[in-house]
Amino acid sequence: MLTHSVIADSEKEAKEIVASEISQARNDAAKLIQQTNKELEAQKSLALEKLETQVDELSQLIKEKLLGKQAAL
Repeated sequence: MLTHSVIADSEKEAKEIVASEISQARNDAAKLIQQTNKELEAQKSLALEKLETQVDELSQLIKEKLLGKQAAL
């Protein structure tokens, strides 16, 4: 009977440890996902800024070419 109690207690303790480790792993994963999302948002913002600059430069080049053609006529 004593052995059964020791085994039951050990099983209970093992389950609690596993549950705690799973909970910690979930918390760690959530933090990692949050940090990754934050970094992706920053990268997206930077990429949009660069794209906007490139569009502005391209637009300016097109205007200059159009104005140059009109001046040549």
